[in-house]
Amino acid sequence: MTIKTILVPVSGQPEDEVLLESAIAVARASSSHINVLHAGMDPRQIAARQMGEGMGASQVEAVVTAANKAYDDTRAVVVNIFEDWRSRHEIAIADGVDFGAGAAEASVTTSWLEPKQDPAAAVAKLGRLADLVIVSRPKPSGQNENAVVEAALMETGRPVLMVPPGDRHPRMNCIAVAWNGSREAARAVSQAMPVLETADRVLVLSGVTYTAAETDVESIANTIARHGVKVETVKFSANGGNLAEKLQAEALRGGADMLVLGAYSHSRLRELILGGVTKDILATSHMPIMFSH
Repeated sequence: MTIKTILVPVSGQPEDEVLLESAIAVARASSSHINVLHAGMDPRQIAARQMGEGMGASQVEAVVTAANKAYDDTRAVVVNIFEDWRSRHEIAIADGVDFGAGAAEASVTTSWLEPKQDPAAAVAKLGRLADLVIVSRPKPSGQNENAVVEAALMETGRPVLMVPPGDRHPRMNCIAVAWNGSREAARAVSQAMPVLETADRVLVLSGVTYTAAETDVESIANTIARHGVKVETVKFSANGGNLAEKLQAEALRGGADMLVLGAYSHSRLRELILGGVTKDILATSHMPIMFSH
């Protein structure tokens, strides 16, 4: 399987440029199509939420006007980012599929999607139609961004590449895989295989604790290597400290550009209450993370 369709939600934030650059880095390996999604609720719906009882006609009109202006201003920013990105990389618009001769060797293409819909709901729906969803790391106070990331992770059934702010030169030369023998880790490896196959080398990381036996990393390393990839294994102590930080530290120490991780190995409720690797990564990741759930 190759990654042929990528969904990238954008919202008019500086991180949009990082997401689009990450998308093109992935897409070039497989001549993929990139769906750029700018979803937003109808300004009248937004205004309706803000209207209080007893508001006069002039007040209602002012709320609707303000909501329309906010939407138009954001859209102008997003469209400018999208068109600048398209121009720099010479990416053609293609809303259909060309099954003609030479189509398999076609270059990267893109589409602009703009449904009048809650952004998280749009990501949940359209993400299921993609091979990969690319999102920005959520902000501590970014309720909308958090909802989009959660929808991508929990509602699409697709792998999700989460990119930290400021990563403007994405590379996929070396990719680390967090391996603990779980179902989620196995699914992450399977879903990330199209990207792993394009890497120069892959690092399989396995944390060892006092109470847990060593996970057989050699077997999964052999499985990945049979795809024609150079694989190295790294075992490290997972005792004490923050496992999310340790995984990223080991990945960066090995020269990895990205980390592949199975999301929510424990129940989601338990991770949200007690904390866990997924929750910590979502909050503090400082390298691109490909999640699978």
